[in-house]
Amino acid sequence: IENNGNETDNLAATFWFTNPDTHIEGNVAAGSASSGFWFEFRDDVRGVLAVNYPYLSPRSNPMGYTADNVAHSNLMGFRFYPHGYLPDEINTFNNYRSFRNRVTGVFAHRCRNMNFTNSLFADNRKGIDFDDADDMAVINSKIIGISQPIVDLVDSQKFVNFMCQDTFGVEIHSARDNRGLAKGVAYLDNVNFSGFDTKCSKGQSAAMRVQPKDPPTLFDGYSSFKSVTFENKASGFSLCFAAEEGYDDIFITDLDTSLGSEGSGISSVISQSNFMRAFVDSSKCASVTQHCYDYCTNTCFAALVITFDPTDRSNPYLRVCNAADSSECLSIYESTYDYTNDYDANANANAGEAYDEYVEVNDRSRIYVNLPVQKNYRATFITADGQQTWPGFAKVQYEPHDCDSGLDDGSFEFVQPELSEGECNSLVRNGFGEEGTNHWVGAHADPKNGANNGMSLLIEGRREDGSIGQFLDSRCMKAMEGRSFEIRALVKVSNPQTGATRQCRPDVRKCPTIGFTIGTATGTK
Repeated sequence: IENNGNETDNLAATFWFTNPDTHIEGNVAAGSASSGFWFEFRDDVRGVLAVNYPYLSPRSNPMGYTADNVAHSNLMGFRFYPHGYLPDEINTFNNYRSFRNRVTGVFAHRCRNMNFTNSLFADNRKGIDFDDADDMAVINSKIIGISQPIVDLVDSQKFVNFMCQDTFGVEIHSARDNRGLAKGVAYLDNVNFSGFDTKCSKGQSAAMRVQPKDPPTLFDGYSSFKSVTFENKASGFSLCFAAEEGYDDIFITDLDTSLGSEGSGISSVISQSNFMRAFVDSSKCASVTQHCYDYCTNTCFAALVITFDPTDRSNPYLRVCNAADSSECLSIYESTYDYTNDYDANANANAGEAYDEYVEVNDRSRIYVNLPVQKNYRATFITADGQQTWPGFAKVQYEPHDCDSGLDDGSFEFVQPELSEGECNSLVRNGFGEEGTNHWVGAHADPKNGANNGMSLLIEGRREDGSIGQFLDSRCMKAMEGRSFEIRALVKVSNPQTGATRQCRPDVRKCPTIGFTIGTATGTK
């Protein structure tokens, strides 16, 4: 049967659900070539009932009672795909039994606020796969990698290679899907892991592993666990796959030192990198080389995100030092902002024109910082040639954490260079556009079309929300407090096809205006 392009149910499923408000209890799904239970929730109601529910979104509707279900011998047991499930309140799946599924017991793609409680997972290649999922939990459950009956069967048939197929209990992604809403990715409480020590020297089987985001980003998939038991603690985690993709900034929080041999405080699983080891007491850490992580007792990490001016062409990096020991420092270069170069740099240079690098109004450069909270820190922006600098502004966002106290208690501060004489005489930098789009966002350089045959800044397209802007230096705003400034701008509005100039009359039609956006601790205004 040919697919008409409007349907997605082209794979086998014992049960297929499109409405979460369904009572699902005491069912068994076995032997499916694809899914045992397939949950396909969309943003709108499909089929003939769509006209009766124009505003209902199954994807966010609460789940009905779901308990005592079994999925075995499928490709996947529970499958939430492709649209995921994003309820605002926590939904619980109780007493779920999942075993011998060839890929995963639960595949939760683009999901949020789901708890699996009192459940059993055994002999799945992945017990649970939290794929681009946020705020997920596994509570009072048992996860077995390879159970003893399967081990005995393999031994009797001398199928030794079977034990070298990597098996994972819980797989989490390295980044949250929705940073604005989610506190983290996964939380585990009172979960027992066993059967992950496969005795295979080449294997990477582990109770938990971090799956790199594609394409790779910086780590912010914060996860934590407590009261978790491991049959073999050395195979508790694997960060190798993520490390192979370049991730060196991962930390998972052990709320009660479950993974440790003794102690009861907060401890951490971290990447084996200078980035994560820089401020950690090495005497508290043990390396698990086979699985690419360090385990540091009585060590709790918190994270912050620094956003700053994306037009700063000096590409500064951040130098973070222990406030009590200036020799203990870390240089952080990673920034998630990429310029979009709409003009050819060499062509502009040959024509004597300023280099045009287009930056959207809402773009920001970002640096992620992960630090143990037991110390105080000072941070300085540094240019490539080693000079202290300031990128105009730097806004700090403190991420959710599980520590007794975070970095937002005054333990993290910026060191700003002093203003030079006259540096704030003009708050607007590159006001005449002689440096192309340097310091400007939302515009292209427009050589030789400015006043007196000079440079101008061009906003292309017919759109009311089109605007150019500039981030003012926060030091100047503070130093010039109480003073008055005048803003002058020559603006020409023209038809992009004909070039004809359009007259602007404020009493008849909209004209260019100037506005200010001021960042505050709680947002903007």
